[in-house]
Amino acid sequence: MLFPALMIGIALWERPRNVETLRLYSAAVQGLPHTVAELHRIEARDPTATIAKWNGREQEFVSPALAAVAAEQAIPVAERGVWLSHVRAPLPRIAMAGGLLALLSGGAGLLIAARAGAIARRSRSHLIDSFSRVHRILPFLLGGVVVGLACAIVAICLFEAIGAWFWSRNGDVDPRIFLIAAMFGGAAVYGAFLALRGLRDILALNTSETFEESGRIVGESEAPGLWQVVRYLAEQQKALVPDAIVVGLDGGFYVTERAMRIQPGGQLLDGRTLYLPAPYLEMMDDEELAGVIGHELAHFVGEDTSYSRHFTPIYMGLENALIAMGQATARVSSTYPAYRLGLHMFERFDHAVKHWGRLREFEADRLSSLASGPRSIAKSLMRVSVIAPVVAVALERAFAEPAGEARDLIADMLRLVHDHGWPDIADHLEDRAVHPTDTHPSTPQRIKALKLSLDDGLTAVATRPPIGPLPSPGARLFADWLGLRRALSADFQAAARQAHAAHRAHLQNRAAAVGQEEVKLYEKSAIMIGVYIFMAAIFGIPALLVAMFLANGTITDDRLTCAIFAAVIGVIGAGGLAMAVRLIRRYRTPVFVFGPDMVTVKNLSQPLRWLDIEYFQVGVRYATAVMFGLVPDAPLPNAIGALTRTRVRKKQRTISVVFYGIRGMRRADLVESFNRYLNAAHARRALEESYTGLPEGAPS
Repeated sequence: MLFPALMIGIALWERPRNVETLRLYSAAVQGLPHTVAELHRIEARDPTATIAKWNGREQEFVSPALAAVAAEQAIPVAERGVWLSHVRAPLPRIAMAGGLLALLSGGAGLLIAARAGAIARRSRSHLIDSFSRVHRILPFLLGGVVVGLACAIVAICLFEAIGAWFWSRNGDVDPRIFLIAAMFGGAAVYGAFLALRGLRDILALNTSETFEESGRIVGESEAPGLWQVVRYLAEQQKALVPDAIVVGLDGGFYVTERAMRIQPGGQLLDGRTLYLPAPYLEMMDDEELAGVIGHELAHFVGEDTSYSRHFTPIYMGLENALIAMGQATARVSSTYPAYRLGLHMFERFDHAVKHWGRLREFEADRLSSLASGPRSIAKSLMRVSVIAPVVAVALERAFAEPAGEARDLIADMLRLVHDHGWPDIADHLEDRAVHPTDTHPSTPQRIKALKLSLDDGLTAVATRPPIGPLPSPGARLFADWLGLRRALSADFQAAARQAHAAHRAHLQNRAAAVGQEEVKLYEKSAIMIGVYIFMAAIFGIPALLVAMFLANGTITDDRLTCAIFAAVIGVIGAGGLAMAVRLIRRYRTPVFVFGPDMVTVKNLSQPLRWLDIEYFQVGVRYATAVMFGLVPDAPLPNAIGALTRTRVRKKQRTISVVFYGIRGMRRADLVESFNRYLNAAHARRALEESYTGLPEGAPS
């Protein structure tokens, strides 16, 4: 609201200025011919008369003829001033209209956001309806802010650029003023283009994006018992039966109606899908499994189905569109008011979305408890709290070492619990359930909503051994449970090997970006050498001439003063010559010598290992300065040589070197070279540390 108001204020300030300018130049156009005629009459009556004339600095007296000539020359200038005043007369109105459009659009957006956010908290149906209306009108409101501000900025810049003519005394305007105005106006137009392109994406948010999931689709032939349990729980809750069930190795339980592509097979699912993580099917009991599956199926009851299908994809799409608009704002600040308005409206709905999301989870727990009892929900929540960290650690270890023979990763998880026990459940009670779209309440909040309390009995049940005396639910619900476990493990290991191979290829490319030969970088000091030689010449030659004249006796008056003068300028000339010689020597000595493992810096007692450099900075003022920060345990070299521009600061563990640029290389090229060699050194070390000890030909 403030920025559009500022534009209106500037327009209101510009308009009377132009009115006054037009009045003054119009009066000049009308009055100057009469002035010229009057001056000619004065000249005819008294050729010796004088006329007082202001020249811009002081008052001067000229003849009537000269004054008449000046007045005649001022007539076309006044006419041009009238024309320019007419040209820029509509610009304040355009700026005012643009600022007013942005102000009204922003004000309407704030009012609509406040009302829509309040309505959205009444019910989920109100949330969907309110968001749908805002989604339709939001692009036009943001577009009004963007277009209005762009018009206002362009009009204001053009008005002030034209106004530069009125400031000049001779009618000549510095072209840099128009260049600056063009830069500001062009930036505003460019920002408006980027923002409007992003608004087009907001209008096209009706299509949901496909997301990927790793797992296997299990039909009734692969999991007859599981499908029977799912149908029974759905019937008990009057919920819809999922169209597909996917079993994976990672993540948590969830249902979705978004399009999902299953990897590694690439199958596309577009319907109701239930996702189950296999490790939990091995370590939970029937009651816990019924509670958590019943909770997920409850999301297929009533409004949840419509909510998940229609609202969630559009809402997430709007968030992505605003992120893109924020990236445009980072480049062009004139779009910031529109971005802030869109973000404000999104935040108002975000509070309602999180509010109803929490209630959705509580309601799903309640519906599931009607079929399997509230204690089954509490048990499943507590059991998930201790299983999830074990799954994460086991999969992290498996991902870190994907080479070798195939193994059952779920068996690894069981061994992990057997060897180290369960994690402390108190550390994970506040963890949220893993879900691709929703934010779940914490476990204590969900148990409290079921009118239960966290007691030692629940904790003891949750931390019982991972496997019991009876076969696990997975073993009983699937036709070939061990085969599915091995298949999921093989998929995970294959994906990990593929990721490691891609990472290794990336490291190899970085390591190969530098060769084994040394690269020498020389200082760009030719210009400064010329400057010092010129200084030595203009001071040294006069000093020599004065000295010669003194020696020959040509100068006889005030010989002492001349001798002092010759000595002073001679010293300056000698200093310039000495600096030129010094720079010539430096010109032949490289500032840096880049090698694959080390960089040699001029005037340092020893080279620096690339791996010892923690960071570097390149700055430019009167010269180029490079500063290196070393890692704590790296040896610190010493600066050598007299009058060196290489400094070693032991307390800060930094090394800085100053030079007049690098020959044939821009600053950006120098930074890129440092980054390339640093990345190559770290890539070689990563390759040595990560991939040593692998069997020959093993995938990595």
